[in-house]
Amino acid sequence: MRIFTKTLLGVGLLALLLALPALAGTHGLTRVQFIHNSGDIDARALDILVGDSLYAKNIAFRQATKFLDVPDGNVRVRLRNAGSAFKDTIEADVTLSLTNGNTYVCVINGILKVNLVKYDNPDAANRNIQISVFNIPNVRETASNAAKVEFIVNNGNTDGPIGGLDFFAVGSATPFIDNLGYGQTTASYISIDPGKYTYDVKPGSDNTKLIGSYEGDFSTAAGKSAVVLASGFVDPLKNQGSQKLGLIAVFADGTVQAFRTIEILPAGKWKLVAPSYKFTDFIGADTLVNGGHGIAVDKSNRIWVGNFNTAGRLRVVRPDGTPDPTIGKIDSVAVGIERYVTNNCRGMVLEKDGSILFARNSRLFRLDPATGKAFNVFIEPGANSFLGPMVDKDGFIWTGRVAGISPISVVDPLSFGLSQTVTLASPPGFGRGLGITADATTIITPDLGSNGGPLYLWTTTDFINYTKTDSIYTNDKAELIMKTNRQTMNWHPKDSTLWVSVDRAGTPVDNSANGLYVFDFKKFEYSVVAMPEIKNASGAVIGNGPRNVAFSASGDTAYAVSFDGSRLMRFVKGAVGVKDKPFTSIPGTYELLQNYPNPFNPNTTIAYTLSQYAVVELKVYDSMGREVKTLVHRVMEPGRHEATFDSNGLASGIYYYRLYVDHQVFTKSMMLLK
Repeated sequence: MRIFTKTLLGVGLLALLLALPALAGTHGLTRVQFIHNSGDIDARALDILVGDSLYAKNIAFRQATKFLDVPDGNVRVRLRNAGSAFKDTIEADVTLSLTNGNTYVCVINGILKVNLVKYDNPDAANRNIQISVFNIPNVRETASNAAKVEFIVNNGNTDGPIGGLDFFAVGSATPFIDNLGYGQTTASYISIDPGKYTYDVKPGSDNTKLIGSYEGDFSTAAGKSAVVLASGFVDPLKNQGSQKLGLIAVFADGTVQAFRTIEILPAGKWKLVAPSYKFTDFIGADTLVNGGHGIAVDKSNRIWVGNFNTAGRLRVVRPDGTPDPTIGKIDSVAVGIERYVTNNCRGMVLEKDGSILFARNSRLFRLDPATGKAFNVFIEPGANSFLGPMVDKDGFIWTGRVAGISPISVVDPLSFGLSQTVTLASPPGFGRGLGITADATTIITPDLGSNGGPLYLWTTTDFINYTKTDSIYTNDKAELIMKTNRQTMNWHPKDSTLWVSVDRAGTPVDNSANGLYVFDFKKFEYSVVAMPEIKNASGAVIGNGPRNVAFSASGDTAYAVSFDGSRLMRFVKGAVGVKDKPFTSIPGTYELLQNYPNPFNPNTTIAYTLSQYAVVELKVYDSMGREVKTLVHRVMEPGRHEATFDSNGLASGIYYYRLYVDHQVFTKSMMLLK
């Protein structure tokens, strides 16, 4: 009985040994950490097999394992796709040579074979960017000095410059990592004191260009070792909308810490010029507008004002603000037996024959300009609220959805029924008014992102499929043009300029970015028409942003309604002597001045000038790129500002101070002499 028990125990032990992941035989062990750094959108989740055993399951992009025990020798490693697109497909099959007792990091970089032609990479024919495992030997699980933080750097950026990437400490003219090519890793560890560090990444072949600036926090990482990876794409839009280039730090326990990206914008083609129109006066009584959301000027030069708020109604006034005696106020409109009140306006526009198009929630009405009565109604197919409509040269009416923008409905002007539907791939999430060129070859989408950004242009050759091909984003000085919600769009009837209503609605304390932004596509010039200050009955300043604009027959006068401010405003071409508060948000030149005194001990003053309201960061760094002190981090008004830097506790040497403002970076050096 005892012998039988021993036999069973022996068999059980043998089975247990055979079941251990790839440990049977004479293999020793190595220590290996796997890091998923492939930015391919179809490789978002990978299983990692060593031999025939599953060592890591469902590892996502920018995730890592802790260090694992893996058999040494020539070890087969396979990457199995765990995502829905190519589930269970083996994406890479490599053999790694692992030495007994050594420690490795295996970084997964590259593009899936099926997607190689879809990603925009330089010289892809001569540089292998297919997904693979990059084996880095002799890595550390802890720092060799318990008081330091130590790291190596790997370049996993497939669409980066052929000459590789250079890494600079703030202010330094010499890179501490030079020409690190794709898939390459620094030969030795970099040792730093704990703290916050900012590194500038530039093309190895051209150090005058800045790809990005990245801030990593190693304040609590004393005694730790990490791998820092260049991760993602320099140009995500050309690479399937994948993650933008950033830096991540991966520690031995598998935790991943992303560096904060200080985004640097590219220079655009748009040049800022002085506006031709200026505000002259408010029109009509204070009660005329109640959440203004639409406006049209008919062929009799009467102004139609659409209101959104519950108590608001459609109003028709003369240019002097008095009610039109024929129509005046339209409380409701009827089509057949159905009647609708005229609040909840979503936008208005004039048709070629002079009819008024009035969008109310999910219904689009065609109104008789002589009587205000409704001819027709078109109902949004999904019962969603309409974007403000536009009309092309053939009379077709284009409108989308407030939530989601797409699908876009094209309404036949004859039948007033649905002519076609256009679906856009990954449009912005929300908007208020759609843009369409006269020839209907280009759709322009709004975006309610409060931090500003682009207007996207979608073009077509067949009038069925529209593709995102361009944007209105930055000017020729690499400054963000529109800094808050891009609400609605209207074309000028004479010069074909596009007028965009930019309105940070709901935040009356910050009107700095509000205005009518006018774009001339022939000259690639733009101007910003200033908004007047609007106060409520108590005298407090409230929101003044515009929400749609319309023009007189001559085009010399523009009329706009304000949503928060609930006023009708007149702007006249060539007007002078406007006494209203000047518009301070026109992009201009920022300047960081030399500190004084310099050299200094112990204090010095740093001055800078702002041309507009902006979120400002002013920081001081040592020669290693470590952050010494944050002097300013808040919203600042236009003008000259000063900050005092106290060097108490610091050693003599060169320090750098850097101004971050409006996606731009300015850096200067100063000398502390004690």
